[in-house]
Amino acid sequence: MPLFEEKHLTIHHDEDVNCIHMQWTGFATSAKYKHGMNTGLEKVQEKGVTRWLANMAEMGAITPDDQKWTNENWFPRLLEAGIRTAAVVMSKDVFNQLAVKKIGEDMTDNSYTMHFFDDLEEAKKWLKEYEIQEKETLITEQEEEE
Repeated sequence: MPLFEEKHLTIHHDEDVNCIHMQWTGFATSAKYKHGMNTGLEKVQEKGVTRWLANMAEMGAITPDDQKWTNENWFPRLLEAGIRTAAVVMSKDVFNQLAVKKIGEDMTDNSYTMHFFDDLEEAKKWLKEYEIQEKETLITEQEEEE
């Protein structure tokens, strides 16, 4: 059952991966894009997850102003909410691909890891495996300190 649903966006809590999964379709106006992104952020806070899955395979372009807003306004709040890993399923729209890659390149926070995929199942698999690797690294670091 979706946590949120409208014409261009459906948001789920994927319990198997324990992430917020945003499924975008078509072109979202700036107002709809920002509302959707902010709603996704609210769901992150409600569920207390540290992983994000953005399925943009069917999404249209993201405007330069929205790219700037995402990096300067939204990403800092997402990191503050606790997201540390994100998987992005890339759009078939070349303008969206360029925008998403630009957003990713502009991220300067080293506490955040983002990977890009062409396939939803590969993205989910990576998110699950990345969590296991993080836990193993944390356990190893704790053992070394003792």
